[in-house]
Amino acid sequence: GFDRRAGEAEERFGLTWAAENVLRATGYADTTLADLVVKTWSESRDHRKNLLRSNVYTGVGIFRGEGGVVWVTQLSARPH
Repeated sequence: GFDRRAGEAEERFGLTWAAENVLRATGYADTTLADLVVKTWSESRDHRKNLLRSNVYTGVGIFRGEGGVVWVTQLSARPH
């Protein structure tokens, strides 16, 4: 799970914290997916908190699977 991975990353890379946002969606075209992700995460208290933290590192990954299922992950972290 994320807590285990974040703990290992915090220890290994000297991070103060790490956070993750995840979204699973189906039936969205590439042209509307970014809007969906930003809107969904911005309207969620906990996801928005992760987006607005004092991030130093951030990365986004997108995976499109069979049947149009899309997973979007945003990871962020801050070093000591």
